[in-house]
Amino acid sequence: MDQGNAKNHTHRPHTEEPEEKPTAAGILRHISNPANPYYVKDKTRVLEKLTSIIADGKDHLHIISDFDMTISKFWVNGERNIGSHRVLALSSRVPEGFAIKTHEIYKKYYPMEISQTLSHPEKVQAMVEWWSTAHEMILELNLKKEELNEMANEVDVEMRGGVSTLVNECEALEIPLLVFSAGLGDVIEAVMRKQNLLRPNVHIVSNLLHFGKDGVADGFQGPIIHTFNKQEAVVGGVYGEAMKGRANVILMGDSLGDLRMGQGLKHDTQLTIGFLNHDKELLIEQYSEAFDIVVLDDAPMDVTNHILWALK
Repeated sequence: MDQGNAKNHTHRPHTEEPEEKPTAAGILRHISNPANPYYVKDKTRVLEKLTSIIADGKDHLHIISDFDMTISKFWVNGERNIGSHRVLALSSRVPEGFAIKTHEIYKKYYPMEISQTLSHPEKVQAMVEWWSTAHEMILELNLKKEELNEMANEVDVEMRGGVSTLVNECEALEIPLLVFSAGLGDVIEAVMRKQNLLRPNVHIVSNLLHFGKDGVADGFQGPIIHTFNKQEAVVGGVYGEAMKGRANVILMGDSLGDLRMGQGLKHDTQLTIGFLNHDKELLIEQYSEAFDIVVLDDAPMDVTNHILWALK
């Protein structure tokens, strides 16, 4: 969940598809160039993973991505971008008190989420409390599905550079793209529809509202998905069928907790890409240990797009 604002960063325009088909070695050179906004700690391991994914081809690959601050960008005009939960708080269609209460619980729980001293079980407990409180507040709004669509149209959530290319290439190559989010799934769906990012191969797993016979939201479907309990193993249905036989995965997220999205199922090759959007000096060591490739300064989706171009 998100609130607040901070200073801006330089936003580099995403690159166009190169004339020559990218190679694993070429992609590694691109992300190893000090002039580009990436950090790779183990270049040998990354080269091996890139080589394997490209050699195995498009039919063996699926992609899992977080939504808030991964598919969407982090900084917009010097302020933090709007997350899926915050769309409701910023809408003119909800009482002012909702936004105030939302910010109050953010101030209480967000420091726990990013704490360097709390244990993992303590963080999990805090996230369950946060999400449960937020969901109760949302249900008190008595929202209908069409109202959520109207809110998404009213509040602008800016996408990361290169996301349209990512979605277009995945569709063209028939590669399943799972958007796995601890946010509000109905809002994410509405935002992606608004941005023309919903395609037959795009699947959303998130906190989805249940609507009663009167069309009013009366609960949430399934267990809470929060920052620290994302696990691909809980994903079934259409996406579960779509990824059968696809033992390679590119996993993208902006939180260390997003690495859990790939847990529970065996992959031949898992390439992890972490978007380090803030506190670079403080977190770079942690992120570079956890993710194969770290994307800095809110940069576009270039790395994944280069891989997709290599698979054409």
